[in-house]
Amino acid sequence: MKLTLKETLILAAALSALSAIAMPAGFIDDMEAAKAQAAESGRYILADFSGSDWCGWCKRLDAEVFAKPEFLVGATNKFVLVMVDSPNDKSILSENARKANPGLVKKYNVRGFPTVLILDSDGKVLDKTGYMRGGPDAYLEALDKMLDEIKIAKGYESRIEALPKRSLERARLVDEFLMKIGLQSQMRHEDLVDEVLAADPDGKAGLRQHYGYFTCSRQAEGFLRSFQREVGVAVNKAYESMTTPESYRAMSKEKRAEIDAKAMAKVAKEDYPALLKKGEAEVARLRKLDVPADAKEHFDSVVDAIDDVVKNIRERMEKAKAPESK
Repeated sequence: MKLTLKETLILAAALSALSAIAMPAGFIDDMEAAKAQAAESGRYILADFSGSDWCGWCKRLDAEVFAKPEFLVGATNKFVLVMVDSPNDKSILSENARKANPGLVKKYNVRGFPTVLILDSDGKVLDKTGYMRGGPDAYLEALDKMLDEIKIAKGYESRIEALPKRSLERARLVDEFLMKIGLQSQMRHEDLVDEVLAADPDGKAGLRQHYGYFTCSRQAEGFLRSFQREVGVAVNKAYESMTTPESYRAMSKEKRAEIDAKAMAKVAKEDYPALLKKGEAEVARLRKLDVPADAKEHFDSVVDAIDDVVKNIRERMEKAKAPESK
């Protein structure tokens, strides 16, 4: 009996699940062969950079998406699937993969796993993603959106390159392109965003107002991350001056409570005043910014999160002072 393409892919996925091979069914491990197949078929390349035997998120992506028959059915008519694996156990790799994969990781500047790249038949990076929740259907939907945006980009690429760099005319065309893709894709084209912002430094050309996330929200996010880290470091240092993690775990509940109180009192006296002043000043500064409408809701939520950290510091300082006022 002759099997349909869908039935063949489902059977391949089932056989892969029963085998000890790390690579999901439908994937190959040879980038050069993938390029040749992509050129011949007109498909893109989906390259999964993985650490199949040690990376938890890689294992989840393989199990939840790439090993599913539904993914193969939806992806193989659009992509040549290639896995660039960096396992601890190199014996699971083919000889070609053992030789080629480290160079590919370096070439594509892969800094974390899993990294999933969409490439053209020449190996040029067109888009990038990684693990996503939702299973094969959600992943395929996200890939389709990326392909749509890649097509949009191709329609603009030659037109943009034909215009002089740093010209306002080029910036307007780049802005037109960026307005047709989502924020996540804009972040993957950050060089183009920077080009538009540089061409409209004072906002008089009406372009800068489209990039509120980049001009306002991102700096607020950066402060929030660093501020939370500073608070955490201060607390950790206070505990380290009194005990070790091993000793703390071995303590009784009562002794732990005593150490907790002493550590927080130390932080409240030595670190929190400066952190409180810093946080309050940044919240006040951020509240005064003229935030473009496209980023206002997200920006406000980040500033509110910073303010919550500030309020928590203030409450802890007041709590630490309470016994002294009795």
